[in-house]
Amino acid sequence: MKILNFTKKNFNFLVKRKVVICRLLFVAIILVLLIYSYFDKYNKQIIIVDIKGSGDYESIVEAINDIKWKKDFKDITIIVLPGEYEEIVDLKENTNIKILFLNKDDTKLIDKSGLYINSPLKVSGQNYIRNAYIVADHKEGGEIPQPYSYALHFDFLGEGTSIFEDCKFESYQNSAVGIGMNKNQTLIFKNCDFYSDSDYDGGTLYIHNSVESGVKNQKVIFIDCNIVAEKGLALKIDDVNIGNGDGLGNQMEMEFINCNFISNTLGENCYQFTHTAIGDSALSGNIILSPKSYGNNLDALNAD
Repeated sequence: MKILNFTKKNFNFLVKRKVVICRLLFVAIILVLLIYSYFDKYNKQIIIVDIKGSGDYESIVEAINDIKWKKDFKDITIIVLPGEYEEIVDLKENTNIKILFLNKDDTKLIDKSGLYINSPLKVSGQNYIRNAYIVADHKEGGEIPQPYSYALHFDFLGEGTSIFEDCKFESYQNSAVGIGMNKNQTLIFKNCDFYSDSDYDGGTLYIHNSVESGVKNQKVIFIDCNIVAEKGLALKIDDVNIGNGDGLGNQMEMEFINCNFISNTLGENCYQFTHTAIGDSALSGNIILSPKSYGNNLDALNAD
């Protein structure tokens, strides 16, 4: 027994050390980029945003608006320093923009209106975002007209792959993330946390395909993610081509790897597929589950 306990302690120590090393490595990379940007004043491929005024810009929106005027805005990296950024960031149809938030615990992108049109982050196209903490709240008070705000809204044209890594998403009036896929889009979440506390039961994750028939190459991937609903559904998958289109079908695939879904009111019975599956591998209507899906606490999301 002593040998087993010793082995387990050492294993836990090694895991914790690996996590610490990964975090330190990420911070080191950010520091190198900061130093590089400081000394190379004419290199605008790296942009620093600091709400306290020590960067190139004081707001993320201001930085992105300037980027859009550049002819060679591809492969630009925006580094966001700690602070609360109350703004609505529009990354629709952008190409190769990377946003790195320096410290997720001390850096927040938030909107406090609760309005659907004011999701703090709107994305499509080719983007990479890491270490972000994004919140949709309604702290301004008053009656909020439906529909309500997501923390992240991904439901716009713009081909490419958008990746979110080590991010947190929270909404206190709707889904944490609202996803509507379109032609030639891939959306990937790695090691992300999603939370909703809302009376509007749209699911912490609300995901649908294109309403148009014949649309191809729509793919959503979740890897090592935690999805929590304070009440109601944690996951809702909706084939809107059937619900709102002509129902002839389009091509969309979803992949889940090592994800955990839970509702504090429904437990693990916290998901809804809004239409009858068409085919053995389908989840809702024509939206299919990738054969690579495994390790999830919900059996419906495992391909085995």
